[in-house]
Amino acid sequence: MHTANSHKTTTQKANMISLKSCRILAEGILQRSFHYMTNRQAALLADQVFSRCGAVPAILDAVLVLDAPGANLAQFEQISELKEASVAFIDVRHHIVMAHEECVSATPGSINLFGASGSQALAQLQGAAREDGKLNLSN
Repeated sequence: MHTANSHKTTTQKANMISLKSCRILAEGILQRSFHYMTNRQAALLADQVFSRCGAVPAILDAVLVLDAPGANLAQFEQISELKEASVAFIDVRHHIVMAHEECVSATPGSINLFGASGSQALAQLQGAAREDGKLNLSN
């Protein structure tokens, strides 16, 4: 037997959709309408459209500092400051974005870089960095 309060609670829950579900729906719609975007781009588009604040997560810059003995890395806020101080670094943004693409493809609706497939993404990042011959992350 249903009361008025139990029906109202059920109706409220039925009208809600999670952001993860919106991401999956957006990916499906974009793929079926032949809009060529990666799964990560489709998820970010869904976040921008369906999120209340309209903000999306992004990786603006990613660098690894090669060797800076005695340097206080916390004092550097921008890459240009690293260049001015002649600190050696490698731009790894492309590798991290590609690892992020792999994670998003492996876990539909999730945009977590270091989620369930995070160790797989790190292995992919290490492999790409070794191919470049610039760095070794295993140490």
